[in-house]
Amino acid sequence: MKNKIFGILMILVSAMALHSCLLDDDEVFSESASARLAAFNQEVRETLTSGNATWLFEIYPEVNQQYGGYAFSLVFDQSKVAVRSELFGADKEVVSLWKMTTDDGPVLSFDTYNEILHLFSTPSSSMYQAYQGEFEWVVESAEQDLVRLRGKKTGNILYMRRLTESAEDYLNKISEVEESIIMTALSGKINSKDVSFLIDTDNRQFDIFTQTDTISVAYTITPEGFRFYKSVDINGVAVSEMSVNTDQAGAIESVAVKATGDLLSAVFPEGWRPYDAFPGDYTLYYYTYGLNDKNRYEVNTVAQVDVQIVQDVIGKSYLLKGLSPNADIVLSYVKSKGVLGINSQVLGKNGDNNVWLCAWGIDDGGNLSWSTDYGMVSVWNGDEENPEYGFEDNGNWTTSVDSFILWETTATGTSIGVFGDTSWNFVGGVQGSSYGNRLPYFSECALVKK
Repeated sequence: MKNKIFGILMILVSAMALHSCLLDDDEVFSESASARLAAFNQEVRETLTSGNATWLFEIYPEVNQQYGGYAFSLVFDQSKVAVRSELFGADKEVVSLWKMTTDDGPVLSFDTYNEILHLFSTPSSSMYQAYQGEFEWVVESAEQDLVRLRGKKTGNILYMRRLTESAEDYLNKISEVEESIIMTALSGKINSKDVSFLIDTDNRQFDIFTQTDTISVAYTITPEGFRFYKSVDINGVAVSEMSVNTDQAGAIESVAVKATGDLLSAVFPEGWRPYDAFPGDYTLYYYTYGLNDKNRYEVNTVAQVDVQIVQDVIGKSYLLKGLSPNADIVLSYVKSKGVLGINSQVLGKNGDNNVWLCAWGIDDGGNLSWSTDYGMVSVWNGDEENPEYGFEDNGNWTTSVDSFILWETTATGTSIGVFGDTSWNFVGGVQGSSYGNRLPYFSECALVKK
């Protein structure tokens, strides 16, 4: 009997539900559905165009956000939209058309081609589905400073945020943060429990490891640091944003979790050194020329010279003092690798001509070049207490650089030849001969910090 009564009740409930579904919207609302939709579209249009606002649109293509998120800026008028993106540089702007449609609800559509905005949805011969991006989004809500959208194809929930600064300033700040991301991982505690992050900077993904969970989430870059695609629970805390703290050279050394203030330490690539690790007093041991038993010059002597590395442009370069009697040698700081760089460079003048320190490959055919891209980078011995640095080819030239030589060119770059003024001979090198103007096999030198 109970089952029979239950069955009758279910039939009645179903009939009532069907009757409710068949009611015309006009019986529930004072306006028709089409009128309400038109009114909402007009509200969205007014929100987007009011006050000549600049909107930040963080776009995540692909249904699983596997490529990460990227910043776009949009400025709307009644029919056109001006678009910029971090992916094209802050100075580039492309204008195209936009509209609000009623397809599948209130839809923001960018259906005329825009090189910037359609980047993720434009296929190529190697990616026939492009990045599985889209150009139409359903508008779920529109407030004065925040618009929530849903991708028609992916279902990804995205946001437009009203900017309080120019698009150029915002995008340039993002570029600065991106350049500071040298670390490969983060480690520390959130909510007093251990956590570690692995970072995929190419696809803007975090893999987060706690004692009980492994979490993956895509991120986008902000002027402060990182914003996640969605809030994730880490050790019982909802985390969606992190801010970065940088060192003197602009490399991220720690990250703060905004929800808790917990600091996570950056983990850098093997051999990486901060900018402020290099200045100081050193002894430079390097090979130079001496006379052999046949009274001919050959590389058979080790010179020992006291030198200094001092700051030049903070965060970018240093000066090596004490090796050249007539000039300081500029050492660059290669932030991405945390190493010193010594490249071809003009050391001074001989009349109107330039005196160059040229990258030179003795064992690779004797080629030399005054291209400022070619040279060597330091290799650290890994000892924090007693650091030593050797040097190796930087990989920018088909010739393997193992040495340096002084060379003379005209002011317009025409080669004159080896620079033979012996007053320029390197300290510790052979004197009275042009052989003293060379640093042979500098790849086997040792720069030892005192």
